[in-house]
Amino acid sequence: MILYSSAKNAERAMREFKAGWERCRKGRKNAQGDVFRRSLTGTALGDQAWKSRGTSTGVDQDDAAVIVRRANAVIVYLHPRDGKPSPKDFPPLVASARTMLAKICQVAACG
Repeated sequence: MILYSSAKNAERAMREFKAGWERCRKGRKNAQGDVFRRSLTGTALGDQAWKSRGTSTGVDQDDAAVIVRRANAVIVYLHPRDGKPSPKDFPPLVASARTMLAKICQVAACG
């Protein structure tokens, strides 16, 4: 969890996060020529949230992630994988995010 000084700063961080993800959407090559791609899909959690998959053509860099913002807090749950991400990767990540969202207002400025 990252706690920002304001919800506005957390929103800005999410925009920058999404911009970085978008740069990887079409794929980027590393020095060995492997291509890493990332997908991003909105999901109904918190004030703003995405599910993301990352896949590579070479080294094991595949992952599934859930990124959630509530007020001035950003929560990231990441599941690294040896194989391609599966839709089955997301339910435990979403469940963990929901559990944290139920508690986050104890430290975040949910006002």
